[in-house]
Amino acid sequence: MSDLIRVGSTLYGFNSESFKFDGVPYQGIQGVSSSEKRTRKLVRAAKRSGTPMGRTSGVYEPGMITIKMLKDSAQVLLTQLALKGLGSFGDTEFTFTAQVWEPAIGPITPILFLATGCTLDELKDDAQEGPDETTTELSIQPLMILRNGVRLASLIREIPI
Repeated sequence: MSDLIRVGSTLYGFNSESFKFDGVPYQGIQGVSSSEKRTRKLVRAAKRSGTPMGRTSGVYEPGMITIKMLKDSAQVLLTQLALKGLGSFGDTEFTFTAQVWEPAIGPITPILFLATGCTLDELKDDAQEGPDETTTELSIQPLMILRNGVRLASLIREIPI
């Protein structure tokens, strides 16, 4: 059951996404993948049932964000980052955002993926003989990922006592 009416019954697809680096929009992106996890440990003690007592709060691990983009668009991005990093795009810390949106009638909030404290840690170029475009794959390491303002990492544990 849906609480909104989608215009043309359009569901989210790659064409629903828009991307920005430090607030600057880019269109040459062909694919984005990301991951994050919170590693916790089940804690056991002398409990006759053998069931865990609980779990630790865990460690937040933002995974790499991999972005495949057209080579010329990647070069524009590298130049933008290098200006901020005084000649090194690897020294620059930046924000990456991806917004997913489609027209709808009803209460719908666009999905906003926000990665902060990002650094560019690896580049891979791809060029093949034939009609295919040349691409660059960027591996970006964020410090934190937010999805519509919420996150996997514990927020309450950041509040000072």
